Amino acid sequence: MDLVFLYGPPGVGKLTVAKELTQLADVRLFDNHASIDVALPIYGFGGDAFWQLVEEIRLAVFESAAHEGVSLVSTFVYGPPRDSTRDGWQRGTTALLASRLKDVVERYKARICMVKLSCELEVLSGRIEMPGRAERGKLASAGALAALIEEQDVFAPFPGVESLIIDNTQMAPHETAKRIIEHYGLALR
Repeated sequence: MDLVFLYGPPGVGKLTVAKELTQLADVRLFDNHASIDVALPIYGFGGDAFWQLVEEIRLAVFESAAHEGVSLVSTFVYGPPRDSTRDGWQRGTTALLASRLKDVVERYKARICMVKLSCELEVLSGRIEMPGRAERGKLASAGALAALIEEQDVFAPFPGVESLIIDNTQMAPHETAKRIIEHYGLALR
């Protein structure tokens, strides 16, 4: 069972590549925003109760999939210094991957496949304003991206786990997905 985690700055194409992966490899998509969308109407964005529910949903999905042998691809943004602490903006994701997910992986003999996507800032600023992002509750303006980049290092590699790093500035999502499949030897559909 494989858990493929695509991470990188907002707008880099994580969800698009994840969807391509589901077409080519034997993985199912668990989008980062699925858990956020459940917690948002209950608590609004942020706060301890919000992030606790998001973390519990994610862990439950990962554990259930691991138990059933279903490989997943999931997406998230990692950005220290905030994500480096339990009280950070996206602390649920960081805390989950850093501690609780380790137990699930060991118990079910799962494999974590970390993939960091990046692209040139000029291209990223254009992608961030693509149609549909705002409707999904995603960061959707170049100004908001610039503010986030000032506040967090969304280009940093995730600590403690080796990542495949792909610059997809000039690479189609299909090609990016193929590179991930080849690197990790993921089972094909």
